[in-house]
Amino acid sequence: MGRVLVQPTMNVPASVAGQRHGQFPESGKAKETLKMTCNSQTPVLRIRGFSGLRGSNALEDSMVKSGHDFHSKVASAISVQRGKAKRCVPMATFELFTQEAIKVVMLRQEEARRLGHNFFGTENILLGLIGEGTGISAKVLKSLGINCKDARVEVEKIIGRGSGFVAIEIPFTPRAKRVLDNSLTEARQLGHDYVGSEHLLLGLLYESEGVAARVLKNLGADPSNIREQASFTALFIRCVIRTVEETTKTVGPTFEGPSGNKGKLDPVVGRQQQIERVAQILGRRTKNNPCLIGEPGVGKTAIVEGLAQRIANGDVPKTTEWKKVSTSSGPLVTDADIQHIVSAWTGIPVEEVSTDESDCLLKIEETLHKRVIGQDAAVKAISRAICSARVRLKNPKQPIASFIFLGPTGVGKSELAKALATYYFGSEEATIQLDMSEFMESHTVSKLIGSSTPGNVGYAKDGQLTEAVRCSPYNVVLFDEIEKAHPDVFNTLLQIFEDGRLTDSKGTAVEFKNTVLLMTSNIGRNVMEKGGCQIGFDPDYDRIKSLVTEELRQYFRPEFLNRLDEMIVFRQLTKAEVKKIGDIMLKKLFERLKAKDIELRVTERLMDKVVEEGYNLCYGARHLRRAIMRLLEDNMAEKMLAGEIKEGDSVILDVNSDGNVIVLNGSSGGDSRVNQY
Repeated sequence: MGRVLVQPTMNVPASVAGQRHGQFPESGKAKETLKMTCNSQTPVLRIRGFSGLRGSNALEDSMVKSGHDFHSKVASAISVQRGKAKRCVPMATFELFTQEAIKVVMLRQEEARRLGHNFFGTENILLGLIGEGTGISAKVLKSLGINCKDARVEVEKIIGRGSGFVAIEIPFTPRAKRVLDNSLTEARQLGHDYVGSEHLLLGLLYESEGVAARVLKNLGADPSNIREQASFTALFIRCVIRTVEETTKTVGPTFEGPSGNKGKLDPVVGRQQQIERVAQILGRRTKNNPCLIGEPGVGKTAIVEGLAQRIANGDVPKTTEWKKVSTSSGPLVTDADIQHIVSAWTGIPVEEVSTDESDCLLKIEETLHKRVIGQDAAVKAISRAICSARVRLKNPKQPIASFIFLGPTGVGKSELAKALATYYFGSEEATIQLDMSEFMESHTVSKLIGSSTPGNVGYAKDGQLTEAVRCSPYNVVLFDEIEKAHPDVFNTLLQIFEDGRLTDSKGTAVEFKNTVLLMTSNIGRNVMEKGGCQIGFDPDYDRIKSLVTEELRQYFRPEFLNRLDEMIVFRQLTKAEVKKIGDIMLKKLFERLKAKDIELRVTERLMDKVVEEGYNLCYGARHLRRAIMRLLEDNMAEKMLAGEIKEGDSVILDVNSDGNVIVLNGSSGGDSRVNQY
């Protein structure tokens, strides 16, 4: 069935190229002229004949003209459709934004990701204003000697860089939200019915306590001078636009078909009722997007041509008079566009390896090491498997990789699985984790694939493993503590390792060829604790690894182990590595506080105390996490509940002479050796 969408789009005459969306002249003459010139409120019909991709009909050509690529448009539309915009500013806020202002918002997202921050602050808006380049704000800031390079340096000096792993949803800070509200207020005070980059700059200047204000101050910019120039330029541009609107010549109704011929239309027979209905829908103030659906050749395009004839004859409602009709009935997307959209929806690289992605794959070890500290052998093995699978050298019928991670608790086995899911599949949520302690009995195998026998566990239910992979085939499948599962479970996994597929109780074959299979186990822990304290960084590493592997063979049969790509032994962490892990944990804490507009810094003394209390050879990084909760998070929470720490405060955590943690105001001094993340 062909499917088309007819919807109004923004259509600005070439002679009014500077006109903003949502802008209306105030004089009666201007209103009449605007009506006759097919202004920005003109509905333009777009017919989409492509129905092979869900939601493709909803994309407008006007978005293409705005400078956004196909990927960003689809990703934005999907994000809103799935409700992921709830944590951000309401979409209604951006309806009056000009193209320059929208570009600023997009650039500030790129700046936040470049700095590795999980929040959008005033500093990101400032960098977006400078980087936009063509708007009033960019020109005003450039005239004052402010450039993007110097501003980035100042931002990094003040807030530093993040961890490098940025969430998909990045919220605005409270100050950044106030900047957007202030920009709307500034636009109204200037008599403008749009929000441009100049209004964002004026709104930014109100937040004198934010990071952006500190950056401008450090660069020697005078806020009063910036405000004066921005306001004057905005008023001048407004006067020019009004003059152009009042002198624009009248343009008659036209019809633009795919062939480019205008005005040559054949008579329409038998679709008068549908034409009237389309004209009625387009005449509404809201909900004015008719969708024409039908088999090929039944007259969908003819309805649009008939509407154009009615507009030319004046036989339409007043709200639809003097409008231009445009159709594009050919396919609007290519195979490459479809691949791009699928990648945006799923986060899966379905396209051929590009030069940029090739460079990224070559740096996969470096990227994973930013999150997984110390485990060189594990990271290297994972990196080799991913690179081989991405260039399609591995057997396409088997899973991307299958590993078993061995080692004591808290050394990074599960963390590496999550880091891999984030890197290769786009999110930590792309992880199917099964706790194998729930499968210690023989009958629990039916929980994995379901059961067709009445009375059995899992009867009339989908299998936990097969259904999860069937619904989302691109995932990291993590079998946690695999040694606790019943041996019958291992028999079920043999088929996955060898053939990359598993048949559930309903007879449905589920493909595992796009999954990474990881198993974790604490087997060999006793060997490491007795003779492997230095495992991983002395010549005896191979001996310890062979002992751990030998113990592994006592739990699993040879045919099971022989189907694995590799058995990886995780070594115990050193104190220096625990300190690096502590830095990563603290950065995440600081980012959460930054979203609450609270700046936190810690002294070297406190950091040493955290590492000293958090280092435990047997418990690994989990003991460090408990130390951070006890020494930092609990103290901060207590002060916040007592009202001693409020939004906008700068806080320093230190250790006094008695070894107790103390909370200092950022302006009250403290140790000069302070770390800021």
